[in-house]
Amino acid sequence: MRPVQAEVLVPDQLSLEYVENVFFVSEESRAEGERLWGNRDHPPFVVDPSIFADFSVYQAATYNFPFLVSVILTDEHVERGNVQTPRHHKSQFRRINTRTIHVLAQVHALTGTKGRIIWLPTHETSSTIFAKPSRYYHWSSISIDRLPDGQCALEYRLGEVRWRTLHFEVI
Repeated sequence: MRPVQAEVLVPDQLSLEYVENVFFVSEESRAEGERLWGNRDHPPFVVDPSIFADFSVYQAATYNFPFLVSVILTDEHVERGNVQTPRHHKSQFRRINTRTIHVLAQVHALTGTKGRIIWLPTHETSSTIFAKPSRYYHWSSISIDRLPDGQCALEYRLGEVRWRTLHFEVI
C-alpha cells in the first residue's frame, strides 16, 4: 500500500481533537506555523518533507511547489563563494560592531518562482526570479544604518506566500 495525501472539505469547522498531527515541509515552515498559531494549544507540529514529495516520476523526491528550506540572519559577509560556509543565526545586532546585516536563505524553487526578502520596518526589498526547478541560495544585505534601533523583522516570500518572518533587534 502506498500512502497518499488527501484534503477533506468540511461544511464548517473541524475540531482539533480529530487532528493527530500537522505536517510541514521544512523546519522554516513549521516555525512560521508556530509563529502564526501563537500561544494556543495545537496538535503536534511535525516536519516531514516526504509527505509532500512526488515519487511517481523519479526515484528521488520531487516537489511540485516552491518552499523555504532554511533562512538565517548573520553579520558575516555572504557572497557566491562562501554561501555554503556554516553560519549561526543571530537575532541581535549591535551598531558598535556591525555594519551590515546579511540574510541567507536556501529555497526549493520552480521555474519562474520569485524569491523576495523584505526588511521591516523600512520595507526595503530584494528579489530574484529562479530560472529552473532546483535548490538555490538566495542572499541579500542591508546597512544597519538603514534600520531603526529596537525590534525589526525580515519576511521571506516565495511568490505571494510568506514562508518565514524572523524578528531581530538592533541595539
